[in-house]
Amino acid sequence: MQISHETIYGYIYTHPKGELKKLMIHSLRRSKSKRGVRGSKSSSYSTIKPKEDQLICHRPKDINERMIAGHWEGDLIAGSQNKSCVGTLVERKTGYLILSKMKSKSAFDVRQGFEQKMKAIPEFLRLSMTYDRGSEMAQHSILSDNLKIDVYFADPHAPWQRGSNENTNGLIGEPVLKLYKGKSNISLKLKSIDGQLLNIKDFDNQVILINFWASWCKPCVKEIPSLVRLQTILKDKPFKILTVNVGESKQEIDAFIKKVKFDLPIMLDHSEQAVKDWGVYAYPSNFLLDKNGKIRYTYRGALEWDAKPIVKTIQSLF
Repeated sequence: MQISHETIYGYIYTHPKGELKKLMIHSLRRSKSKRGVRGSKSSSYSTIKPKEDQLICHRPKDINERMIAGHWEGDLIAGSQNKSCVGTLVERKTGYLILSKMKSKSAFDVRQGFEQKMKAIPEFLRLSMTYDRGSEMAQHSILSDNLKIDVYFADPHAPWQRGSNENTNGLIGEPVLKLYKGKSNISLKLKSIDGQLLNIKDFDNQVILINFWASWCKPCVKEIPSLVRLQTILKDKPFKILTVNVGESKQEIDAFIKKVKFDLPIMLDHSEQAVKDWGVYAYPSNFLLDKNGKIRYTYRGALEWDAKPIVKTIQSLF
């Protein structure tokens, strides 16, 4: 018996209720609260008008069933404000990935970028490409002639028809904790907002996440809910989150806590000496320590700390 992935998604978004639904949706790669077509029906996203024989419904059986290598799915990942972009090509049978840095999103630059990369592989491994209908593929006929490759187009607003490529793009965009290189075994001993003296040495045999933050820092505030969720996910593990507020008074922090759910330990670095000791120059800054107190990973900037790759990295330290 075979079940379509769309049937599974439809069930997850339609039938479960309450906390079960939240848990199941969070387990999905995209974790979107709703499922639907990409863009509106009236949008101009589908700018390519392919010929009838280029529609995905006419794609041969050997491509659809991934019988042989040489059939690719393509897409373009654009950076902030479209100032940079990378073309992605995923081979459907093997999952082999090719990345091509593009000069721009123009049809000319995208065609040249893909051609340059695909000419470097044997001709028998470039048989077809399936793409969406974005305007960057306006020169698809030239690309097809130059590479002697068949080009097919997915239906409008149907990214699942290029599932291999969409999934790979998601993996490329996932945040990764960076291996820490620098002075390790740094001390941290500060009073908490409750007046208790906290010392990281008191948490022997525990994995510790140290988070430097301030209430005026928007990225800091943005990641707080995911830190709380992370602590809940790992509540039965030898794991502790210690947050370090930088330079703010107890009154300022108390006022902030009333607005934002924040039930994590807060250490106070009024003098900002801890900031100097730990080499913090941006907020939020995070340090992940193993059970021996050694700094293993770091990340500067906001993260979704309960994202599966991040949780998996933390769990590897237990």
